Formats: sequence, structure tokens, C-alpha cells
Amino acid sequence: MAATMVLHQDVHPDGGDARDRRGQGQQGAQAPQSLPGEVGLQKGLDGLPRIAQDLAQLPEQYTRLLEGLLLPPSFRRKLEAYPPSDPYVILSRVTDLDPAAYGFEGTDTFVASSPALSQTQRLNDPEASFFELVFSRYRRPEADPRHHGPQIVAPDSFDYEERWRSGPGLERGEAYRELKSSYAVRLLRNVESRLPGLRQHIVHLDVSTPLTMHRYTLNDRGAPVGWGYKNPLRWKRRAAFLPGLYQAGHWVGPSGVVNAAVSGRQAAELALRDLPRRKTRAG
Repeated sequence: MAATMVLHQDVHPDGGDARDRRGQGQQGAQAPQSLPGEVGLQKGLDGLPRIAQDLAQLPEQYTRLLEGLLLPPSFRRKLEAYPPSDPYVILSRVTDLDPAAYGFEGTDTFVASSPALSQTQRLNDPEASFFELVFSRYRRPEADPRHHGPQIVAPDSFDYEERWRSGPGLERGEAYRELKSSYAVRLLRNVESRLPGLRQHIVHLDVSTPLTMHRYTLNDRGAPVGWGYKNPLRWKRRAAFLPGLYQAGHWVGPSGVVNAAVSGRQAAELALRDLPRRKTRAG
């Protein structure tokens, strides 16, 4: 509950707080000599059970982790040595045009306009880049059977047009919305090379950019899947520099939904394995 409260206070609705996993702006910070929850308990907590002592200090621990104050220099250097995954744009659309009529029958498909892959992988070029048609596996029973909802996914960059013409704190205004709309039109022109007349059949369209991903997740530079797929590094599930902290998700690698889910199970197993030992140390 305490950690949730602090998280709510730190995540701003317009992405105004750009702190991320690297603790940027705190390059000179050093790990403290004593760690909260291990020694130096806050005044007035000595008479409480150990679990209550740990919970009472969650807000302080969480804030110091965000600011990088608990990150040893070696851990920080390791973080900064590996790039996050490349961001992309997602067009989520509802259309009355049936993709099956054009040979797209529900299987996710990559489409490239040129056999020269280096050209189709260029960022910020929606009219020439490759794109992927992603088909949802779920459909609400009450949905109109004449409507279809494949997504269009294409590569892009977080820094496009100086961070998509947002404000200094990534505030999204009219300039951002206009640029996002024009980008979507250019990408749809590319898609129409395979689905002619698509724009005339769109019932609803929602556009997500790397800034959207950053706003909802605070992932570094809008990274969609944590570390890049080319990064073979595996991170430890147990954080050695802060006893009692276990890591899970796509930032412990390798990236991907399945790997992120498995990392949660592994972190839980480690926590259960360490529980008797922590009880002994506390008792």
C-alpha cells in the first residue's frame, strides 16, 4: 500500500516526470553505507514487528531507488552500457474492410515495400518503412461482425521531431497531436499499397507513439519491451545491493512477454526460498 501510494504520487498524467531506470541526473550518487530495512531503523519503529518496520520504510526506499541513490556505481554503469528496445508507432484501427479479401486472414504479417531491408528499417520514414499487421485473437460477442481491428505497427524513434514537438516535460499539446495525425496518414499511405482504399473504410483510429508508451509505463525512451532483443544479457532476479528486493519483468531480460512472465515466477521462487533466512536474521 505504501509503495502504491508513492507510485501514484510520482507518475504524472502528462509524463512530466521523466525519471527512468537509469536515475538520470544523479550520476554522482553513491550507495549509502546503511540500507533501510537492514540497519538504522527510523525512530519510533523499534517496537513494531519486522514486517511493519519494512512496510513503514517502503516510501523512502522506493523514492531513493527512483532517484538512483541506492544504485551502486557498478550497477549504474551496467545499466547505461545496454540500450533499450527500439520504439514503434501503433495504429489501432476499426475498419469495415475485410483483410481476408486481400490475403491477410488473421496471421500476423510483416510487409516490406523493398527487398533492401536496410531501406525499410529506416526510422521516421513511415511511407517507406516496413510495417506489421497484428491481428487480435479476442473479439467481444457484441462486436459488429462487419468490423475488423488489425493493428499496424511500424518502427520509429523517441526523438523524432525533437521528441514529437512536445513540451520540456514531454507535455503533449496541439503541435504533438497534429504531427501524430500527419504521421498516421503517411503510414496509412504505405499500408494502402497492400490494402487499397483502407483510409475510406476506417471506422475508428487510435495512434500510439513512443511518447504514449513512455507516458503509460515510464519506460526509458518509450521502450516497448524493455531491453532490445539483440541484448543477450540476463539480469539477476535478486538485487544484491538491497536485501529483500527482487526483480522481474522485461527489464531483467531477455525481452518478450513469455520471458517477462517467467521472470516473475523465478523472482517469487527466490523470495520464498529466502524467507526462512530473513526470518532467522530478524529473530
